[in-house]
Amino acid sequence: MKSNPSRTLFRTLFATGLLAASLCSCCPNKLGTDLCDTQEKVKRYDAKTVEYFGLEEKDYVYQDLIREIDAKATPEILADICRDCCWFPISACCKNICEGRYVK
Repeated sequence: MKSNPSRTLFRTLFATGLLAASLCSCCPNKLGTDLCDTQEKVKRYDAKTVEYFGLEEKDYVYQDLIREIDAKATPEILADICRDCCWFPISACCKNICEGRYVK
């Protein structure tokens, strides 16, 4: 049986854990497993994301979570969350999120 990635369950674990391991895998600030050169900044990103999108540390269906964030995300919210990220000025993250490119 093939798995359906849009129905994949994952557990959000802020600042460290599975989600961070995936999101941070290519980050130049990653020093090791659950260790970041900018850990305080990561905690601020998590806190703002929780605040804006009402997330909890629990299991989510990936596409359900993406749809929920997509419904609330604005360029202003993303700029507030990500403004001190070294990737923000050169990345297409904000544009892709605001254009719904991750929603299926």
